[in-house]
Amino acid sequence: MAEKAYTVKLGDVSRLLGKIAKEKYDVIVPTTQDGDVLYLPFKDGMGVVMDHGNPLTPPKEFFLPQTDELVKYKKEGKGFKAEVAKSSLDCKRVLFGIRPCDVHALMCIDLPFKDTYDDSYYLQKRANTLILAMTCNEPGDNCFCASMGCGPDLDDNYDLLFTNIGDMLYVKVGTDEGKNLIDTAPEFFDEADKKDAKARSAKIKEVENKFKRKLDTKKLGRLKDKFDDPTWQEMADRCIKCGGCNYICPSCYCFNVVDRTYGDDGVRERSWDGCMLEGFTRMAGGANPRQANVERMKQRYYHKLQYFNDRYGRHLCVGCGRCTDVCPVEINMVDYVNKIIGGA
Repeated sequence: MAEKAYTVKLGDVSRLLGKIAKEKYDVIVPTTQDGDVLYLPFKDGMGVVMDHGNPLTPPKEFFLPQTDELVKYKKEGKGFKAEVAKSSLDCKRVLFGIRPCDVHALMCIDLPFKDTYDDSYYLQKRANTLILAMTCNEPGDNCFCASMGCGPDLDDNYDLLFTNIGDMLYVKVGTDEGKNLIDTAPEFFDEADKKDAKARSAKIKEVENKFKRKLDTKKLGRLKDKFDDPTWQEMADRCIKCGGCNYICPSCYCFNVVDRTYGDDGVRERSWDGCMLEGFTRMAGGANPRQANVERMKQRYYHKLQYFNDRYGRHLCVGCGRCTDVCPVEINMVDYVNKIIGGA
């Protein structure tokens, strides 16, 4: 579609989201709770945070919940009656304020979830969610999305894209659904002019020059010859195996499936799992091909930076820096990978 741009006054954002919510959309926004910025369902009077870096937790949970019912079943006579669990998202949803790196993370998850088979539980939530993304005004201390080509700007895969240019937001339209959303609340939007466009370009350029962390992605091909580098063991010895890097990552998508029974009733659930946890590859009889922590460390990093790219043509890491932010022993992904590949 032909690109058209608009502006919205910062002071009107909450009222705009309130009107969208009244149009029978579920609206998710970044807001403050107990000192952290989190994505939560929008309510009237809620403060919407727009000058933050990445929220502590990624929006992945709204598409791939920590626990998701797949099938319910009940014993009937000598057999069972089963039914597919109904989707928890039957209406349209708006996700406001998602950062470019997290949009790229969802693009990564899309690939395996519609590869050999379509995962309807995930894909229905994706199809029913409008992405109202927002470019970053200030990279976090551990952000390196620019190195991964995942920020601070976004080229596509959004319905609307917002950029803070001072006392207003510059709005780019990415899809017809995004334009339809504007048409539901036209009183909040003004057409952008050349001055506004110039201000947006200047803001993006300013942010690009602020990144403190840089991963030398041109040298990532060297990982193929670095499987036995002693740095892996150094990282493994430091790691306390908490799994925080898995669960906080916006693009990790590994899961476990379990059956829970309650008398004659039962439910099959999917829940998050993580490759850094010792039990992740444990098999029947106790065999575990990744018993040692260093083996799990290698798997995580090689999957992020080589294996996924070999299969799908893009890196699974989007450079959000959350894994470094939450690591209790300060394992910095950028520093260690650059050390291994001889990067910057």
